[in-house]
Amino acid sequence: MKKIFFNVTACICAGLLFVGCNKDDEDDVVEGGSSPFDGVIVATNIVNAPSNSQVDVLKAFVSNGRRDDEYREYEIASASYKDGGFTLTLPATIPDQYLLLPDQYLLYVDCLFDGVIISDMNAKLTVIEEGEVDAFKDGNSVGCFAHYYYSRKDDYRIEGDEDVYVMYFYVDRDVSITGTGTGTGTNGTVKFELFLKRGWNIAWIITHYYAANTRSEICTTSTGPSSRLKWHYYDVNY
Repeated sequence: MKKIFFNVTACICAGLLFVGCNKDDEDDVVEGGSSPFDGVIVATNIVNAPSNSQVDVLKAFVSNGRRDDEYREYEIASASYKDGGFTLTLPATIPDQYLLLPDQYLLYVDCLFDGVIISDMNAKLTVIEEGEVDAFKDGNSVGCFAHYYYSRKDDYRIEGDEDVYVMYFYVDRDVSITGTGTGTGTNGTVKFELFLKRGWNIAWIITHYYAANTRSEICTTSTGPSSRLKWHYYDVNY
């Protein structure tokens, strides 16, 4: 599951290269808003929830975007897994060495966008992709938890399908990323409605699939279709 949406994350950062000043389902997204998030992730009613004999600890990681041509991950938070769920508290601040500039993401994924505007070119960020945290048992990696919604029934997307993924952004200052572009990593359009506040933010990546293998995506901090999102567990063999 990890890095399915890394392309989109990298494209967001690539969009920062275009300096500016300054919905998917219309019923689900409120334009121009942001969703309050205190950095506490609570997971209950997990699909395929493991037992405590399978998982005892979970950890959240952020990446370095492959600095110096080597991909690294850094642990930023951990929590106990019990009674089929968990509460994970993210740190209030992230050390600067874990935060990334746009060109550092571009070393990892070649993805460029026209028409994307960032309010502050010096903003630094990191992200927990797909709302994903890793699962451990007795110190060994055994799987992961991810927060998403699929309308499709299997691994093959067809016209009319929709994906929704949660992402947790940390930024070192208030910044907005807005606009629509077409990227080399997507067969379609991507619309950005990110209004990020200093600290942790929750965002949604919503993808609609159309005929001829085309799609449209929106990455937004506006109110998302949260009632359809569920936590899922995948073991290491998935």
